[in-house]
Amino acid sequence: GQSFCYLMITVLIRFNEKPDYPAPEKVASASIAFFFLYYVFFGIGWQGVPWLYPTEINSLSMRTKGAALGTATNWIFNFMVVEITPIGIQNLGWQFYIIWTVFNASFVPIVFLFYPETADRKLEDIDSFLSRGGKGVGV
Repeated sequence: GQSFCYLMITVLIRFNEKPDYPAPEKVASASIAFFFLYYVFFGIGWQGVPWLYPTEINSLSMRTKGAALGTATNWIFNFMVVEITPIGIQNLGWQFYIIWTVFNASFVPIVFLFYPETADRKLEDIDSFLSRGGKGVGV
């Protein structure tokens, strides 16, 4: 959902920036709608990850440190995005959104391959799973 939204945003902004495009207002409005839809998907899928996943996946002794690192990483990367986005849009225009489209598409295989599933497991089960050398794939 997130990657599709950014793909649509990229395409729509591209048409909006074409000087001879007959309806730039309509594609600009549609791109705004896809920004809002992106945040719906983001809220459903990723919003809680930096806050919840570190506490689920770390051992009992590392749980608070993992939560602190996850939270700090979340804020650092949010700050980075806020700082680089205006510069990227100024220098690359609509092509800057290709970067976010690729990032969002890359999340699917990364999560599938490297993030162990924690649903329906007790925290103690995760500890024993990781102590046995569990891997992300097929979990």
